[in-house]
Amino acid sequence: MNKHALAGASLVSLVIAGVTPAAAQGNPEHSSAWYVGGGAGQAFASIPDETVNGVDSTLSALNGATATITDKDKHSTAVKFFVGYGFNRYFAVEGGVASMGDTSVNMDFRNGLSSAGYFNMQYHMSAAFIDAVGMFPLGEKWSLLGRVGASYNRVSADFSGSPYTIVASNNDENESEVKVKVGAGIGYAMSAAFTARLEWERYKMPDPLSDETFDVDTATLSLLYRF
Repeated sequence: MNKHALAGASLVSLVIAGVTPAAAQGNPEHSSAWYVGGGAGQAFASIPDETVNGVDSTLSALNGATATITDKDKHSTAVKFFVGYGFNRYFAVEGGVASMGDTSVNMDFRNGLSSAGYFNMQYHMSAAFIDAVGMFPLGEKWSLLGRVGASYNRVSADFSGSPYTIVASNNDENESEVKVKVGAGIGYAMSAAFTARLEWERYKMPDPLSDETFDVDTATLSLLYRF
């Protein structure tokens, strides 16, 4: 850990220590300001066009193909689990993990009317995150949410095809990076303990086959429980 990270961690610890008593007073219904939650929904992602076109060009030449039929699957199931600490009704910090499922490209190489082979490329996407969450109450039940934070994003790639052709070394098939993460949504307090949220969040994922990054947008419905 470098000196800047250590200083930042120390500052966060001091802030938490100083605000904890006020947070407890601001939530008289509960013995703790801590909460947990989980949600599920849809993710939308696309393998970068530069990567798809590069793989297509290379494999078309190797297979002697004159055309390629490309099918992209951009939608997948997203799930997340998180733990949070509410300092007051306006601000909280959350950390958790998320899976954004898979995004894939299927290529069918053609030589006239005959098949010259096929190739399937699939990216598996996941992240661990920590966010600062701001809340703007809209009456007693509803509130607007905004979040910004950092996420440790991981993408792993799987390949298959016939004839099977290696397009990346084993070291290139997995990529991880820390990126800025943002989101927005709306919350509804069903009771003192349970709150439902509908949120959009954006992750920036590294491409294992290039230096590019690509956006993954998620829309999730979550339920959180306050202790």
